[in-house]
Amino acid sequence: MRVHKPYTPRPGCHPPRLSIPQSEAQGIKPGVSVLTRLRRVECTIKRVAVIGPGAIGLFFGGLLSRLGLDVWFLDKSEERAAYLVKHGLLLEETTGVTSIPLKVTTDTTGIGPCDLVIICVKSYDTESAASLLPSLIHQNTLVLTLQNGLGHVEVLKKVLPERQIAVGVTFHGVTLVETGHIRHAGAGPTCIGSFLPDEKARGQLAKLVEILTTAGLATKLVDNIEEIVWNKLMVNIGINALSALTRLKNGDLVKSPEIQNLMAMAITEALAVARSKGLRANPQAVEEAKAACLATAENRSSMLQDVLNKKRTEIEAINGAVVKEAKALGIATPVNEVLTILVKGIEKSYNLQAER
Repeated sequence: MRVHKPYTPRPGCHPPRLSIPQSEAQGIKPGVSVLTRLRRVECTIKRVAVIGPGAIGLFFGGLLSRLGLDVWFLDKSEERAAYLVKHGLLLEETTGVTSIPLKVTTDTTGIGPCDLVIICVKSYDTESAASLLPSLIHQNTLVLTLQNGLGHVEVLKKVLPERQIAVGVTFHGVTLVETGHIRHAGAGPTCIGSFLPDEKARGQLAKLVEILTTAGLATKLVDNIEEIVWNKLMVNIGINALSALTRLKNGDLVKSPEIQNLMAMAITEALAVARSKGLRANPQAVEEAKAACLATAENRSSMLQDVLNKKRTEIEAINGAVVKEAKALGIATPVNEVLTILVKGIEKSYNLQAER
């Protein structure tokens, strides 16, 4: 086992110019001390493990650590784990830049049972993350998945009771500038819920919501988390595969009538699947996806970044998941099926692509 000890924080640097007031982003009043925040909640969550130190994992874990909880990060890379321990987290916010010391390990045995485990890995690594859970949980541990796409709960149910699984959807804009350096570029709500209507589970979720909000992550407990997951999925369906295939930034996707048509067709298919599952699908999903393109005009989608870096994408959990759900319902989704095949084809041909 290799466990890395925390480092001494380095001095901060000048903050970037961002548009969201920090008090609004956090949902708390400025100047409230960490001790005061902790006293406001019954802190039943004391030890936390974050699996996956990407942008969202570092953001949530970093703020919980800053609140005073015992937060561990689990990384599959020895090199990155050592770097994060040496340099810590550099968190850019509207009020300044903060250095936060991190505890990072590549082995679960040095952590012990946790009260909360947050899963922030890519969708295709969910099974690997789930295999780490038995040594991290006790009978009341909550496991929160903050991942894109569909199918994560089904994987987690193989290793723990569904009453211990929380599903989260966050709309915070967080960018990984480089290893250990993240920029909080836009505040948004975080919604948490369960696919299981259980009163005891709801009570645990309510405590989690309170702690996350106290940490600065404005969170609400919802009864329709599956619908919210699908509604966020619609935006990903409209942007990710098309940007990966065309290599266009988000804003450029809506400059082409042809690409806009494809976007509408893919989302319309997903809406039909959601409605067939009995979910209240968002009738404005197509327009919201276009609006998201304009609001993040200069962004390269995560799937485009994966393709440019010749990495595996999350196509199976996004467009591919819609195709899978549709087949089970006897619904045709030809556009999403073709988009899935094309992106998977690109993944398998990285070493064959012609150089410019």
